[in-house]
Amino acid sequence: MKSQLLGMVVCGLVSFIIGAVIAFFAGVQYRMKVAEAELGSAEEEAKRLVSDAIKTSETKKKEALLEAKDEIYKLKSDSEKELKERRSEVQRQERRIQQKEENLDRKAENMEKKEETLQKKLQDAVSAELTRIYYFASLREVIGSAHVLSNFYSGVNSLYKQKDGSYLLALSKSAHTPVEFNKICNVLSEYGSCIKSVPASEAYLEEHFEPIVRNTALQSLSCI
Repeated sequence: MKSQLLGMVVCGLVSFIIGAVIAFFAGVQYRMKVAEAELGSAEEEAKRLVSDAIKTSETKKKEALLEAKDEIYKLKSDSEKELKERRSEVQRQERRIQQKEENLDRKAENMEKKEETLQKKLQDAVSAELTRIYYFASLREVIGSAHVLSNFYSGVNSLYKQKDGSYLLALSKSAHTPVEFNKICNVLSEYGSCIKSVPASEAYLEEHFEPIVRNTALQSLSCI
């Protein structure tokens, strides 16, 4: 009985030990599987986190690039607008300067024309002052005045004959002084009469009357 009981106890212990060993290895195996499963899940989660991080980074990168492009476009637009405004202002300034230059040119041209007109009037006045035209009823009167002035007057003078037989003497001051020329004119006034003289008078005489003696009329007639 005792031996049977002991055998049963031993068998029980052996069974318990075997069961414990099997349970232990089963538990280890289970824990390993659980650990492997947890490790796989952790790896998957890590991969997911890395993927999400990469996606987030790419998204932020694209957003940053878009923001940079928008900023560059804005800066470019602002620069082009400012440049356009500056060009417009420069063009306005250039037009104003050109208008001022044109106005100055017109004023200068008008001044030149006025100066030319004044100069011509002055020359005409001087020419009229330096030239006298005398009317003589006959050639005898002209010859008489020529004899009186033969040793005194040496200027340029021309004699023209009119259709009615009267004569016109165009007399220039030439190199004589104003005082001398006045004395010469006074002598001629005793033989003829001074008529109105204008700058074109001599040209008019050449065109409409018969020239008798040109340039040296009194000098030539003083010899008769």
